[in-house]
Amino acid sequence: MNIKFAYQSGLPLISIVIKGRTGKISLNTHIDFAASKTLVPQKIARELELTLKGHVPIATASGVSLMPLYKAKIIILDKELELSLICSDLPKESPVKSILGRDVLDHFKVCLNGKKEEITFSDP
Repeated sequence: MNIKFAYQSGLPLISIVIKGRTGKISLNTHIDFAASKTLVPQKIARELELTLKGHVPIATASGVSLMPLYKAKIIILDKELELSLICSDLPKESPVKSILGRDVLDHFKVCLNGKKEEITFSDP
């Protein structure tokens, strides 16, 4: 499998699906190789009735924050992964609302081509 995507609005975004007890929600996520965990808005945890697993300290540019960790299933490129994700809202000034971290990215070979504004995903 070798799939290419164009950047959206100048950003490396990819569509994923989050599955929970009450259904599923599709959203565009920003590919972030520096993020260890995937982060989605808090409302997704409520809407899908995700199970709270606890809280985890996360280091950001503004310091360390304790963030809620939820059990969820993520579907990306027809691959379903069961993992723990962070449900927290990014600042309203942020150009993105969710982040795809290495907990998902490490399941693929991912290449960003900034000059062409393309993302290539391969399943090794």
